[in-house]
Amino acid sequence: SVLAPKPRDWAEEDEVALTDVDVSPILGRYYFIRDIFEIEQNDGKLSVRLESGDRLPLTKALGEFQNREHRIRIQMPGQSTGECLSIPINFGPHVGTARRIVPSEISNEDRDAYLGTYVSRELETRWRLLIEDDRLIARHQRHPDLRLRHIATDTLLTTEGYFQHLEFTRTDGRIDGFHVDGGGDRVQKLRFDLVVLPR
Repeated sequence: SVLAPKPRDWAEEDEVALTDVDVSPILGRYYFIRDIFEIEQNDGKLSVRLESGDRLPLTKALGEFQNREHRIRIQMPGQSTGECLSIPINFGPHVGTARRIVPSEISNEDRDAYLGTYVSRELETRWRLLIEDDRLIARHQRHPDLRLRHIATDTLLTTEGYFQHLEFTRTDGRIDGFHVDGGGDRVQKLRFDLVVLPR
């Protein structure tokens, strides 16, 4: 992923209204590590709204928007057309790329396409994706079940365990596996191959 600039001393905040900056490309919902948040603009003010409902105001600084108290930095959009699909961000101690959540309905048929048993040859371990109580979960014989949330096409997110988000790959339109990130150096782009289809 594209990393944001390394943490540096905080720049002086500019309380001027956002009338001279087009923030529309970055407005919307994103996921970063295990968090989902929304960048929104109300009455000319920019803020980050967390899933808890808390709103964290952002002020304009040198080349970025920031919230010092919560150690948030979001890089200002460049000269681009259309909405940003990802943004460089510092969120607390974490530095990386937040990715836009693209709203998409998922049918039972599409959801069922993810079901099956997946194997990591690197870790020599396997996870099974199944439906239980009408929820998509990942199951491992030595770990608690993980609830998976559909947040974009072929992208699932979990807030538990060492998984962060799963990005599925396809061959000729069929799921053949996924890559998983864990939000740290330990698990990044770890490959799991689909080996057993659901019965």
